[in-house]
Amino acid sequence: MKKLSQISFIYLFLLSIGISHVQAINTYVSFDGSNDDIEYPNDTYLARLNNATNYTIETWVKIPTGANTGRNIAARGGSFGIKWEANDVINFYVKNSSWYYYSSDDNALPDDNAWHHIAIIRNTTAGTLEIYVDGVDVFSTVTSGQSMGSSTNKLQLAQSGIGDNLECDLEEFRIKDESSAIGDLHTNIGDPEYTSDSKTVVLFHFNEGSGLYTLNEASGTNATLNDGVTWASGSSPLPIELISFSAKNYSNTITLDWKTASEINIQGFEIQRSSDFENWEVIGFVNGTGKSNQVQDYTYIDNDPNTINYYRLKKIDFDGKFEFSDIEFVMFSRDGQISIYPNPVSNSLNIDGLEIGNTKSIDIYNYTGKLVKQITNNFSTLDISELSSGIYFIKIRMFNKDILSEKFVKE
Repeated sequence: MKKLSQISFIYLFLLSIGISHVQAINTYVSFDGSNDDIEYPNDTYLARLNNATNYTIETWVKIPTGANTGRNIAARGGSFGIKWEANDVINFYVKNSSWYYYSSDDNALPDDNAWHHIAIIRNTTAGTLEIYVDGVDVFSTVTSGQSMGSSTNKLQLAQSGIGDNLECDLEEFRIKDESSAIGDLHTNIGDPEYTSDSKTVVLFHFNEGSGLYTLNEASGTNATLNDGVTWASGSSPLPIELISFSAKNYSNTITLDWKTASEINIQGFEIQRSSDFENWEVIGFVNGTGKSNQVQDYTYIDNDPNTINYYRLKKIDFDGKFEFSDIEFVMFSRDGQISIYPNPVSNSLNIDGLEIGNTKSIDIYNYTGKLVKQITNNFSTLDISELSSGIYFIKIRMFNKDILSEKFVKE
């Protein structure tokens, strides 16, 4: 069985507690990858980044399939840059006494023509620099070489140099001269727009919708749209309201249940399953009602599940438009299901159904995806009394495979 990547694991965890992104957006800017870019002049606001020890840089970006790699999403000469590289890697480079380069794992920012939130966060107190995609930590390091050097250059979006522009769309670009917590950022594109505060250096909403300028709300100064940057707007979401979607073990099958509050022109739901979070297969289809303004209940039974199962719904209307639901995870074993209890738990967490001789370790992650405890023996009962109250997630490492279990709540 293909081993799950760390990104897939943490992303699954965040989805399981309700942190995900949606595909709905208003006005944004679009770059064709030729010679177009956005330039913001050096001013007293950008000067606040000189020798900055704490900073947060974030934006929403959509990269079309097949876009050229090795191009900047954003950069300020002599100061910093965020570059999209081959294998969907994000490379953040920053100049202090010399240049420092930090690269995410592969497949961090896919060119899937979908919106993704990226954030770079430098925290001098913790001595950390972290890269996030859709709220998931795809890179973290502890080192001293991450403060920004001094620069008098302008800020540029979607340009790496003459003829090296990135083909992409951007929405809501912000820089602050403070370290933000990822939980405080708007990692859901349906969240309200930011407003400028005393720590905001740059804030582009891209709400103008036309013209050759876009306003930095923080300074009141315009940035210039060069060489054919175009304005665009998002399409309306699929006319369906999905209230809930769940997948659970029942006997020797897995039952998927979902509810809709309303449907307009909905053909139905394609049920997709994956064992590795990357390769998806269609295992069934359930017809929709076509049109309804009442709650509708749907059920699908997977009679032949895998050991590790990710499920999602592809919601399709009669015009061929579609959207995906959030992803549900179920671990399944015909030889005896693995279960954890009690949940919520205070001090001791019990695990039933483990192959003890084949268990390498049990890893416990907190809600940010950070490993907080690793158990290498006494697998049946785990002492978690030292953990703080909150939501946690278990990864059971077997000698021949990895198995993910359910989340639990520590009281």
